[in-house]
Amino acid sequence: MSKNRNRWMGWGLVLGAAAGLVYTYRRLQENTERGPSHMLDWQRVQEVAQRMARDSVIPSGQQSYYADLVSRSVHMISNYTRLQLPSDALNIRVMSQRHWLDTNLQSFQSVLEPLEELYQRAASGGGVLTTLVGSPVRNLLSRQVGLLLGYLSQRVLGQYDVALLGREPLHDGQLYFVEPNIRGVQAQLGLNGSDFPMWVALHESTHAFEFEVHPWLREHFNHLLREYLSELEPEIEHLSQHLSPAGLSNLLERIRAGDSWLLWALTPRQRELFEHMQALMCIVEGYSNHIMTQIGRQILPSFDLIESRVAARQAERSPAERLLARLIGLDLKMEQYKLGERFADVVAEQRGLAFLQQVWQRAEHLPSMDEIHHPERWIARLEEESA
Repeated sequence: MSKNRNRWMGWGLVLGAAAGLVYTYRRLQENTERGPSHMLDWQRVQEVAQRMARDSVIPSGQQSYYADLVSRSVHMISNYTRLQLPSDALNIRVMSQRHWLDTNLQSFQSVLEPLEELYQRAASGGGVLTTLVGSPVRNLLSRQVGLLLGYLSQRVLGQYDVALLGREPLHDGQLYFVEPNIRGVQAQLGLNGSDFPMWVALHESTHAFEFEVHPWLREHFNHLLREYLSELEPEIEHLSQHLSPAGLSNLLERIRAGDSWLLWALTPRQRELFEHMQALMCIVEGYSNHIMTQIGRQILPSFDLIESRVAARQAERSPAERLLARLIGLDLKMEQYKLGERFADVVAEQRGLAFLQQVWQRAEHLPSMDEIHHPERWIARLEEESA
């Protein structure tokens, strides 16, 4: 019985291998005739994401309502910072979850285009691994990206559109407000009146000041991102070394210890670029939070209540949400808010707001991650430069 079973298993392996060779041969023929397939099926991405994003009707009057909130925010930020936003610099758009999703799909495609080009080069070589796993992996990745976009469509309240990779900066800065999400979170937090929508508008308007008043900042951000993505091709060899049993074991240990998986397989150059981008996001978010806190406490009676309830809501995420936040890097963003805001608070308290705003003069004035952790070092560097 044992010999017969082994013999049939042997024949099964042979037949399975033969079937695999036929499948591989056909896939190679398809790749030769039609060229390699794409890494992501964007139609599939959109279908998955749209199942999660609601296409609700925006109540009448909301466009002018949010335009007024932004106008008030811009006036107060300008008075506080002594910075002047270019006239007619902002275009306010109030949208549903579905509208936000459709608007941002092109942006995500642009950001992922370098990955697509890298995949195309790898697939055009006719590698057996690419041929075998191309379709299953493409379907899996497309579904995961769709789930991610669908999740974000349910969470985002407001957005200043930075116009990343491959997209020409628009003539007007784009401010998006996802009205159903704002209304839903406001009800969930038990907040009444207009303070919460104003809180959202104030935060997004400060981002508009950062990028619209200092146009070099957008190009610097894009330059770092382009350079980071250009390092992806040498990353393949580096990543293959990490996919060994020892490498995967190390990854699990890092995740259990609370480290981000995003940093796991980066090359030294990618880590350097990632640190530059992380420092930039720290100061962008931290400066924004500092400004909105200083102004918000003056004009919004429930500002501290909003802050505390939003923080409690974030802390009460389900285990699945916490896992997703860690996997897609949202936990890193929360940490950026805290570190960057502490940096801005310390510098403004010790040297004043005008000194802090030197971060926006040129790229060389941006703080490193070490300086964000130790604001006194950034203060000393800039004072030494001006001496």
